[in-house]
Amino acid sequence: MRKCNECDKILISRQRRWCSHICEVRNWQKRNSDKVKQYKKNYIVNNPDKRKVSVKKYDTSKKGKERRKVWVELNRERLNEQARINSKKYRDRLTSQRHKRRAIIKNLKEHFTKSEWRTLKEKWGYKCLRCKKYEPEILLTPDHVTPLLRGGKNTIENIQPLCEKCNRWKSTKIIDYRS
Repeated sequence: MRKCNECDKILISRQRRWCSHICEVRNWQKRNSDKVKQYKKNYIVNNPDKRKVSVKKYDTSKKGKERRKVWVELNRERLNEQARINSKKYRDRLTSQRHKRRAIIKNLKEHFTKSEWRTLKEKWGYKCLRCKKYEPEILLTPDHVTPLLRGGKNTIENIQPLCEKCNRWKSTKIIDYRS
């Protein structure tokens, strides 16, 4: 008795080496793994829209969600480290986005940009204007001289660099440390 070269099922016909076309294809893919890899790379490059749709469909499936959970558990430390790196790397962008969002909620039309915030920090020497500590030691945050709650604008003219502790202490008081 002959068996399938791929899955070891017993073959009925003597002329065949595989029980089905699927086993034949799998065997060919094993023997030609370089060709298969190259085909997959070319497919991804030439069909990015189809690839996005299939990945999204898989990610939302039950099997995809379960695999994602397992992958996250196995790579927890790596993900946490990447989050720490990104929080430092994109700190200015995240800060300006957070302030812009708060201003949009309050229906303010003008916003300061991350480049304006960097320029302001540079102007004041990366120093908290209240406690006089410098940036590597503390994290500077944009503080509204006149708080949004009291009708202040979200423009760079109304912003001063304070550390998180001093910013929380100031709260909604109107204090200008720039002068």
